[in-house]
Amino acid sequence: PRSTLFPYTTLFRSSALAVSPSELIGQPARRADPEMATAQATVPAVRLVLITHQLGVRPASDASGRDVRLLTAEASRAVDLRTACDLPVLGAMLPTLLVDLHHAVATSRGDDRVAALEGLMHGYASTMTLLHMLGYQMEAWQAATKSVEVAVELGGGWESMAAFTLTHALLPMGTDAHQHAYRIASEAADAARRVTGSVQGEPALAAYGSLCMVSALVAAVVSRDDEADERIGEAAQVAAMVGECSPTVATFGPTNVAMYRMKGALEVGDFDRAARLGGCIVPERITSPERQAMYWIDYGRALAKVRGRQDDAVSAFLSGEFCAPLR
Repeated sequence: PRSTLFPYTTLFRSSALAVSPSELIGQPARRADPEMATAQATVPAVRLVLITHQLGVRPASDASGRDVRLLTAEASRAVDLRTACDLPVLGAMLPTLLVDLHHAVATSRGDDRVAALEGLMHGYASTMTLLHMLGYQMEAWQAATKSVEVAVELGGGWESMAAFTLTHALLPMGTDAHQHAYRIASEAADAARRVTGSVQGEPALAAYGSLCMVSALVAAVVSRDDEADERIGEAAQVAAMVGECSPTVATFGPTNVAMYRMKGALEVGDFDRAARLGGCIVPERITSPERQAMYWIDYGRALAKVRGRQDDAVSAFLSGEFCAPLR
């Protein structure tokens, strides 16, 4: 029966195409690595929070009632864990953190409620990243849509950050999703350009610049080359103003813009150009191990497609593994 043969034919095809089975069936593969398996085991609890909790509604499940300042500090720690790719610890802490933040939003007023909303924004961005790295595409998208709801409450540059998160959640979902991601990123970048003039400071500019980066990437993926060049050029100008920024929802700065320029060339199959661009980047200028690892992964992917650079590609992948093994 086909149901019996399906796993074997899938494994055969994935081996022939040199891709993982999860890429063919759109579902996460069971992880053999102990740390990745530990991280994967946290997903059901995270998923349950996504399903059962709504913004502004006091959670039916038990909440700790922790002070908002403690919750926002833990939300910041989640960002640190995300950038360090410590997925087991991040996955273990997120369910309780999200429930407590929902409780704080529903029961607080004034500045405490705003702080709880900001913490929830960081919590959902970290949740999306965790699920994205583990291959849970629909759950990652759901976490990203939750961040959009929170951003609407906060207003200002937060909506740009939510659009960045949502676009990244859509990118692994295939061609049709790419068109949707392109629309979201482009419209959000245009809206952020209008609001940046009135919302001052590094976070607002970094949010706008991050959107320019990701909108340039999806524009390249959907073959809108002129727009891709315009967007990445705008991101470079913003990055020159703000310098290398610490991660909030996204790491931003001149180095990350250069990495997105390389990734854009890589995603459209211009491997020689991607390799040339990658060779000019100094990843150590970014403090995030996750972003350093992604540089080496993307640079390695480009080098692997250039004749005579296979050994360099292996060295790049090993460097990425050294930066963030779970990534």
